[in-house]
Amino acid sequence: MQHEIKKGLLVILGGSLQGLGMGLFLFPQSIPSGGAGGITIIIHYLLNIPVGIALWIVNFSLIFLGITYLGKRFALWTFIGITITSMTVHFIENLILLPNRNLIIDIVFGSIFLGTGIGIPCVRVYLMAESVLLQFYLHIERIFYRKTAILHELFHFFRNGCHC
Repeated sequence: MQHEIKKGLLVILGGSLQGLGMGLFLFPQSIPSGGAGGITIIIHYLLNIPVGIALWIVNFSLIFLGITYLGKRFALWTFIGITITSMTVHFIENLILLPNRNLIIDIVFGSIFLGTGIGIPCVRVYLMAESVLLQFYLHIERIFYRKTAILHELFHFFRNGCHC
């Protein structure tokens, strides 16, 4: 139980720092923080949806992939993290306005806050993440091996003919 509380606090802290970097520094300069951030900025400009809400919609839709490949528990923590990040972006977008912006300063500070926010939850669970990545790799390798073995057998069948 104590482990879950620490993990929850780290996810909240990490999500808040990510949201701070994105909402205060990167998104006002239209700098995406990655794939979901880029899609978020496009949705924001095309549909005039607030950035925090668009970010949550994009990330929430990606959770279904996480459930499929990484499990429900991982998806739950991800859901909490993206909700905190999106809420932070939304509140910063509506409450804080920096009048004199500098692109270089925004990139530097945005990257620092974003990277720190991503890294904080990973510090506690990096061994689990390595385990998940190893499992994912082995799963892909197993699929690739099966398909390769089937192709290999088909190749020999067509090359040598059926020896029934």
